[in-house]
Amino acid sequence: MNTVLIYLIKFIEVMVVSCVFNPSNWEQCWRVNEWMTPYVKDFQEFQAKPPYSEEEKKWREYHTGVQAADDGLNP
Repeated sequence: MNTVLIYLIKFIEVMVVSCVFNPSNWEQCWRVNEWMTPYVKDFQEFQAKPPYSEEEKKWREYHTGVQAADDGLNP
């Protein structure tokens, strides 16, 4: 929950500083549908599958296999 709150606060800070106080950026800020959708999708993916989770899974599979092989060699 803290992550969502931090993202929300930082999003508001960036939007206020970059868009409201710098009118030359309005052309970029106005098209929210172009940049917000991918950001939300990335955030949902980040929440569903934490960073390096695939690497951790592969490492655990490898480590379990090595331990099983060692146990088979040393009865």
